Amino acid sequence: MPQRIAVLGAGGVMGNLVRARLEDAGHQVVPVSRADGVDVLDARALRQALEGADVVVDCLNRPSLTAGPAVRFFRAAAENVVAALGDETTRDGALPRIVCVSIVNCWEPRVNRWLGYYQAKSIQEQVYRDAPSAAGRVSIVRTTQWYELLPAFLEQIRLGPVAVVPGMVSRPLAAAEAADVVAEQALSTVPPPTVEVCGPERIDLARAASRVNAGTRQAARVLRVPMGRTPLGDGSLIPTAPDVVATMTFEQWLAEQPVS
Repeated sequence: MPQRIAVLGAGGVMGNLVRARLEDAGHQVVPVSRADGVDVLDARALRQALEGADVVVDCLNRPSLTAGPAVRFFRAAAENVVAALGDETTRDGALPRIVCVSIVNCWEPRVNRWLGYYQAKSIQEQVYRDAPSAAGRVSIVRTTQWYELLPAFLEQIRLGPVAVVPGMVSRPLAAAEAADVVAEQALSTVPPPTVEVCGPERIDLARAASRVNAGTRQAARVLRVPMGRTPLGDGSLIPTAPDVVATMTFEQWLAEQPVS
């Protein structure tokens, strides 16, 4: 039976991919984004958008190098979702389910103290988990970094024409493979509370960004900042027991990218 599924952040990288997969599977997707006329921080507008939804998939993004703006956004958005669904029921009388896209190990204090965005995602998870009305109907899909984020890494910190990129170590994956898992959880009748997803190989993200830059020419050069034994460089961004390991390697993904 086709479901009515609201996708928050439907205009972003992950939201767009998830939306396409759900629509291809024959479901009615309600895109929720400012481009679609709905601001998730507007509680009333969000409540109207989520009315009648069987599932809500939170693919929201709020890029920020500092914790404050991201924390305020993710906390408020998650609280609005929980409030909007508080007294909602689906067409068969069940409670709507929530699937939230998050990041591997964002909840670890030793990791998120280095990254404000991770702190914000951890708080987002907590809001969903702790809400009485959301008990038993929240599934968190935590992924490692996506290859598609590498061009953004080249723009975040600049010294003139030089892109400064931390040498973070992770097992990144293609966003398309992450979206497959998110869509699968959205359609599952009994999804697990948490699913962790990573890529097939351990990679230094600064070196990967430099390879991307060779094709995009976004920066004159890439300056790699060694992360050494910090959580960003010692493998703490990688799940110890991933539930899903994606198959596309960085080299395969890179070969598919257009060259400037």
